[in-house]
Amino acid sequence: MKRTFIAVPIQPVEPLLDEIEFFKENLCGVNVKWVDVNQMHITIAFIGETSSKLEQQITDLLFQFTGQFSTSIIDLSGFGVFSSLRSPRVLWLGIKDNSVLNDLHQYFSSQLQNAGIKVEQRDFVAHITIGRIKQLIDEKKFRDSFDGKFTLANHAVSLSKVVYYESVLRPEGAKYVELASVCIC
Repeated sequence: MKRTFIAVPIQPVEPLLDEIEFFKENLCGVNVKWVDVNQMHITIAFIGETSSKLEQQITDLLFQFTGQFSTSIIDLSGFGVFSSLRSPRVLWLGIKDNSVLNDLHQYFSSQLQNAGIKVEQRDFVAHITIGRIKQLIDEKKFRDSFDGKFTLANHAVSLSKVVYYESVLRPEGAKYVELASVCIC
């Protein structure tokens, strides 16, 4: 069984990488496992444990996607945290409302569900995970260092393909292996 999901990969531009690095260097009070910048993505549909038979069915579904959406540019909106500053689990880059991402989520979720494939049933919140918090060491220090201190210049990132990934969990962090992909064009 593989742990799989459908996502749009992101290639951050140099000024954005500099801002992420500044964020990492100045965040206090937490132990974070950072996401490799070459593995950044926006999850469109999380599937979870997948058999080889189901993997082929999902790959076939992905290849039926005929570029019904145009290549898109997303605008980032700043740094954020799931679940809260008092109980942080995930550090992320927010994305300004983007109809293409919402449409991709709706399209793939409905295609998978119509094929009898279960997908995660959470509200879709488009974001790019940049780190997972392993341990909150000092809540006050974390809140003080995070709360409103990090802004993000206007950065635009282009979306060019949809990828079916396997998530391989490792002690040093997840590795995302591309199983199949199609262009958004």
